[in-house]
Amino acid sequence: MLGKLGLTSKLFGQDPKLAFRTSARGVSLLASSSRIAKTDSAYWTQYFTLFDSLSDLITLVDAKSLHKATDENLKTLVQVTCDRLFELLGQERFPKRPNHGGSLLDGFTAALTGGDDDEARQAINCVRVLSRVVPYLTRPGPDGTLSADLENDIFWKATRVRIRKASASATTSRPSTKANEDEAVEEAGRFVLENDDDDDEEATTSWRSTTTSASEATDPADQYEWHQVPPLAERLLAALVDLAFVPSLTVPEECRAAEGGSVAYVIWEAGIANPPSSALPPSPLPVLSARLEVLRLLNILLSLPSLVTPPHLFPTVPNRWRQAFVSSSIDRKVVLCFLCSILNTALNAGLPPPIDEAEPPPQSPSKGKASALFGAASGAAGMIGGVVMRIGAEDVRGLLMSACLQSLSILLAQHHTSSLDPATEDSPRQAEVNSFAYYVSKLHRTSDFELVVRGVLHVLDQAMNESALAIPRTVVGALSGATGQNTTTRRTTSVNADVTNALIVLWRMLDLNPKLWKWMIGEKEELSSQLIVLLMAFCLEYKDDETQLGVVRLSAFMLQSISAKPGLWARWNAPVEMKLSLRSKYGVPGTLADFLVVSIHTLVFTTKGKMAPLYPTLVLSITNASPHFKQLSTVSSTRLTQLFLAFSAPNFLLMEEGNPRLVYYLLEAFNNVIHHQLSDNPELVYAILRSHQRFDELSKFTLAMGVAEARRLKVERKQKKAAAAMAQTEGEMVEVGTRTRSSSMSGTTEEGDELSQKQRGKRRQRGTSLETVSVGDLSLGPTELPALEGANEVDPLQSTRASEDQSRRNSFDAGAVDEDAPFVGKNGFVPGKAWVASWREGLTWDLSSRLPLDSILIAISELRPLILDLPARPPPNSTQPIASSSTAIGLLSSSSLAGLLPTPPEPKPRAFMFNPQSTTWLASIVYGNQYLAAYELLREVPVALFAVAASARSRSTTMVDGVRGAVERVGRGWRGVV
Repeated sequence: MLGKLGLTSKLFGQDPKLAFRTSARGVSLLASSSRIAKTDSAYWTQYFTLFDSLSDLITLVDAKSLHKATDENLKTLVQVTCDRLFELLGQERFPKRPNHGGSLLDGFTAALTGGDDDEARQAINCVRVLSRVVPYLTRPGPDGTLSADLENDIFWKATRVRIRKASASATTSRPSTKANEDEAVEEAGRFVLENDDDDDEEATTSWRSTTTSASEATDPADQYEWHQVPPLAERLLAALVDLAFVPSLTVPEECRAAEGGSVAYVIWEAGIANPPSSALPPSPLPVLSARLEVLRLLNILLSLPSLVTPPHLFPTVPNRWRQAFVSSSIDRKVVLCFLCSILNTALNAGLPPPIDEAEPPPQSPSKGKASALFGAASGAAGMIGGVVMRIGAEDVRGLLMSACLQSLSILLAQHHTSSLDPATEDSPRQAEVNSFAYYVSKLHRTSDFELVVRGVLHVLDQAMNESALAIPRTVVGALSGATGQNTTTRRTTSVNADVTNALIVLWRMLDLNPKLWKWMIGEKEELSSQLIVLLMAFCLEYKDDETQLGVVRLSAFMLQSISAKPGLWARWNAPVEMKLSLRSKYGVPGTLADFLVVSIHTLVFTTKGKMAPLYPTLVLSITNASPHFKQLSTVSSTRLTQLFLAFSAPNFLLMEEGNPRLVYYLLEAFNNVIHHQLSDNPELVYAILRSHQRFDELSKFTLAMGVAEARRLKVERKQKKAAAAMAQTEGEMVEVGTRTRSSSMSGTTEEGDELSQKQRGKRRQRGTSLETVSVGDLSLGPTELPALEGANEVDPLQSTRASEDQSRRNSFDAGAVDEDAPFVGKNGFVPGKAWVASWREGLTWDLSSRLPLDSILIAISELRPLILDLPARPPPNSTQPIASSSTAIGLLSSSSLAGLLPTPPEPKPRAFMFNPQSTTWLASIVYGNQYLAAYELLREVPVALFAVAASARSRSTTMVDGVRGAVERVGRGWRGVV
């Protein structure tokens, strides 16, 4: 601070910041038991003129001082700050140019000390003070909601004012602006005027706001009337929107109208409703910084009520701040201008021209002074997640983009289950529920749609690139001696917040505006494929990171909804297209459908059950797309069958009540292929025929059979683990020369050289039959495919005798256990006969609930004999035998079951449907991101929506991992309604 410089003290006396921190008339006065009068302007003015940055404010007005402050003084501070902000915005011209009397020394002094004649500085400091103080007003009540004692008294208390009626001699006069009038009442009158009808505007502009006093008692009673004014919360929200469009502060000075005025509603960036030809010039750093300050406060106000609401109350307890903002009577032009500004700033995929910080554009004296407001323009000290760091123009632009994405996700995200039904052309959403959602649903221009979709894809691409560079950055930071972990943590936090916010915004826009999806599949089909590829890539990228499972879940839910949308059938069978960086990690030869199946198989088989809550969502994505599958590859067909074998294993079926529905969804996918694309999917049909035994067993499944098989598999797994442990122990004790004997004891054959432990593991996996895959094998790696190697060399369908022997070896032993023996699954679930009958045979009143096995069993009974009868010898005039699988594939590609199958049911695509639990989870993601973005301001808030964990690591790492892990735990106990 300047107080540390001796020269400064000699020239200007004691440093005012040091005095504010240490003197009795500084921040400590807030803790005084005596109430500080609102008229003590000498004291309150310090809060408007003293601070040079947000980090400056956080240092001088520390948490300890705010905790000690009395409620009355905090209330007065908030009211005085709002009054000053209203007063500034109510001026004829704001901000006024500072007048230093032409003295260079006076101008230099004001720039250093923050002279009170700089109104722009005061306005931004008002915003900063509110950002700092308002979170300390949150006090959870007995029911978990905000207390009505302090927060209600300040922001939501009903207010009435006496307003002088219009007189014939004063119809053209302006409202009173006397200095001795109460500014809050004056501002209240101003908002009342704005809410009146346009026809009465001329008359009402002459009304005059007054306070009630003894002198007014002598006036005739009919000269005044009482008017209800909006509560302070609504006036503050409206003022913040106005503040986002103030010339020379948050928009360029060139936007000011010729007739003057403090507010100019212009769209910040080129894009929606603002073509590049009419866009504003690139904004200087002070303007970007001012926008960021305003959006930060707005996001805090809209988030606080939800942050302090417990999860079980969130679906029913309204967020009053957000509700007041999205359903308020703000003018249509203002809503559109604000919405388009944050949309364009957040989703403009083309990066704007860089700002030349060394040579800023010409600006007025007030704009030049603004550079001092935000921390010396070219190297401002800013706050990113509570970490003080030097930031430049591109950093501010990135933070502003993130703040705009955060605002959009807060404004568009679902909050009440009554308004969660997706929109259709026949039943559009209610326009009055959310004005921002309403205007999003009205977008129709091709250029607008392209901006939205390409903007989101740009954010996702950038995030994937950042993820690829995260490890190199950490290594470089360690080599250079820098705190690479903290740098990577901050960057990853911001990137992942942008990803989740961008996905939420696009998902909501697709639901709100059906025309957007029609455009994607009609004119820009490649964009829908890119989106699906990126969604699956994020699932694969973060599947092993518990703190990032929110990105995985959000991507999976969005994938299910997109797969259920009409018109996507052509893209599923098109070659998958992805960038080189993605192809090197997740590339799969074949079509988009092959990529979908193989990726979901990888998610299930490599996460050891961590993805269990997402199994229905992932499987339904396959089921939704299955009616359009054509020419699935051998790999994807085999892996899809493996998913079925794993989910239909008895030990998995009996483990939880909802597990049979996974089998139901996969059977439905097989039925869709058999009914609609039989001859176009010979590889999948062949894989089904090879697994015929499991379908037969499901058709005869009983509780006793399932329990017996589940227990047999459990004993078998224990024996395998014991044998593996013993082999490992023996291998560590013996010499290299004795390993051959150890390998022989474990039952592994060798040809020539001895096998390593890893090679023996691979040999055992290759020996695993496709019929024996179960959830016990769900830890297989993505490239370790049981029974895939050699599957085309020896065909089990060639020999009926071999098949029957295999059936006898693997059939369920119904007599091995008493049918009434209890079987306890996960979370204490005990399956019963009635439960088994409900999904195997169907409920009495709902036969559609039974497993759809009929068409599959008919296909097996008709096609399997044809495969068994194929010759296994080389054809005439040929020296090379034809592989049995190739012959079978050729036969199946020309097969038909017309007239044999029952009437095909209509495909039933299922989009993800929100319920109260999933709505709360999504809100925890949205507001968890906001909590991290403004952590230094919100760290004292009594968060109830999720838990904030603490650890012994650094503060930044604790903040990121603790909050994200807690957010994930909100949704861990449910499975989304599908």
